[in-house]
Amino acid sequence: MAMDELDLVAKSQKGDFEAFGALYDAYLPKIYRFLFFRLRHQETAEDLTSQTFMKALERIGSFDPGRGNFSSWLYQIARNTMVDHLRANKQVVELDEAISVASGQDVQEETADTWDIARVRAQLRNLPTQQQEVLLLRVFEGYSHREIAATLGISEGASKVNLSRAIDALQKLLGLFLLSFGIS
Repeated sequence: MAMDELDLVAKSQKGDFEAFGALYDAYLPKIYRFLFFRLRHQETAEDLTSQTFMKALERIGSFDPGRGNFSSWLYQIARNTMVDHLRANKQVVELDEAISVASGQDVQEETADTWDIARVRAQLRNLPTQQQEVLLLRVFEGYSHREIAATLGISEGASKVNLSRAIDALQKLLGLFLLSFGIS
């Protein structure tokens, strides 16, 4: 965790709302994107993003930098908020539109590669949930396996195995050479 971030967390824990606002500004797009990838519904992702930050503000005093970094703690809150929402609504969601959203493109935007992107999206939806989440955090958020493990509550080894299996499955299903993205 960067020193500036540690300082912002410490100030937030002392009731400095401006410091928490800086953390909010830094993480809002990432948390929203994480939730939107899983839910594929803008309003629900927005609502759960708000709930995530409200819970984080309420619980900021319980965050311990010695036990992990702030981003992993925040993603855990987001994930738990989403799981609670899904249980309450008994919905099954799939990862979709990850490529368009992660690249900052408008979801409705048509490209010459629409068919290929649609194939990738379809195959991403076929991966087990944990493989989807590991792939999302590693590829689109740039998380280390240690950060993924802390965020998802799994071991670093499980993170590596899930990523490897996700890549293998996509390679087999799509014939893609994902290692060209520098994923390992």
